[in-house]
Amino acid sequence: MDTMRNIILLLLFSVTSLIAKDKNIERYIDEFQYIAISEMERTGVPASIKLAQGILESNAGRSTLARKANNHFGIKCGSRWNGKKYYHKDDDYKRGKLVKSCFRGYRDAEYSYLAHSDFLLENRRYNDLFKLDPTNYKKWAKGLKKAGYATSKTYDKKLIRIIEEYDLDKFDNMASADVVAKAKTKTKIETDIFFINDAKMTYVKAGETPATIAQRTKTSVGRILKYNELITATNQPLVADTKIFIQEKRRNFRGKQKFHIVKVGETMYEISQSYGLCLDRLYKKNKMSNGTQPAIGESIRVRGKNRKKPKLRTSESVPPPVIIEDKEPTKVKTEEDKEISEETEGYQPILTPKEKTQSTEPVEEIPEVIVPDEDIPEVITPPNIETRRYHKVIKGETLWRISQTYGTTVKEIQRLNNLNTKIIQVGMRLRIE
Repeated sequence: MDTMRNIILLLLFSVTSLIAKDKNIERYIDEFQYIAISEMERTGVPASIKLAQGILESNAGRSTLARKANNHFGIKCGSRWNGKKYYHKDDDYKRGKLVKSCFRGYRDAEYSYLAHSDFLLENRRYNDLFKLDPTNYKKWAKGLKKAGYATSKTYDKKLIRIIEEYDLDKFDNMASADVVAKAKTKTKIETDIFFINDAKMTYVKAGETPATIAQRTKTSVGRILKYNELITATNQPLVADTKIFIQEKRRNFRGKQKFHIVKVGETMYEISQSYGLCLDRLYKKNKMSNGTQPAIGESIRVRGKNRKKPKLRTSESVPPPVIIEDKEPTKVKTEEDKEISEETEGYQPILTPKEKTQSTEPVEEIPEVIVPDEDIPEVITPPNIETRRYHKVIKGETLWRISQTYGTTVKEIQRLNNLNTKIIQVGMRLRIE
């Protein structure tokens, strides 16, 4: 009888243990939900997936790697990592013997979350993930397994189980403003520090100057002026949402991409900011003189060295603006007209077609300009004339990558194109400004 009672109690205890949620995991979710949603807004990585990976890879922040190196996603050093390193046995073998693997070390756990997003964006094998619906966590989980993020054969099932057990998919439909993070986490995130090519950077907020950015990011103005080549004054007005580095840009690009295709209106400085590369080094890589600009469509080497110098941009390579003015044509004055104009200032008679043909001065003929319905090239126009830029989506692109290329934001592109999702298709024509 006692044995049967013990068996029943044991079964009840086992069932209760399965139903009860891990308090440590709930604490972890509460602490990192804000940055997970913020990163989803910035890069398109679903918040549910990011939280589930953080929980699984770091044992909800309790793993040795998370505690010692603030690495919550098990990202290894790789050949191009020059930051803090932490060695720990994982799954690397040498001559049949398990050896310590090199893992990236971060200053704070939040930086690990930022670096995780950039890691997925910069590695080509994860490109297909960003073509998926960001609210479809099951496809994202299966995609991570297929791309080889982890060696576990059931990696996707583990992520899906965590997401469903803790209702993490609800965060995929929320905005960062909808959640309240713990004071400690929120204070760090409010500095809005991100990483490009493993170099710290931030985005300019409306009305900011190098001095106010230095204060917000707790760095010196001198560093900002040094790391951003075209910023030369402490109180220089800056354009909102542009990239500003608060850590020295790298000499080489650490991602796998080798070339960048120059887009309309793009400069070498903007390319250097997009890839976190020193401007001087970018010029040297491509055998270009400082201050020159590449022609539209040219390939700019961002990794390695270019064998030949790309074609340079000239004034002839950019079509002039077509400006249509709504005014009467200039009339040819006769001697009689001149006498009348002296008596009546500003008066000009209207000439008949016959009178125009009798004029001794040639009248310049304006050629007809035919503009195609699609693929309208961008033209340079004076500042007072409204301009619109469009971008045609190519394979592997995401809204985040496009926003980085044009120095804008994902939200602004969504607003201009009435998009309520981050999903884009190859061939789509997006308005940029």
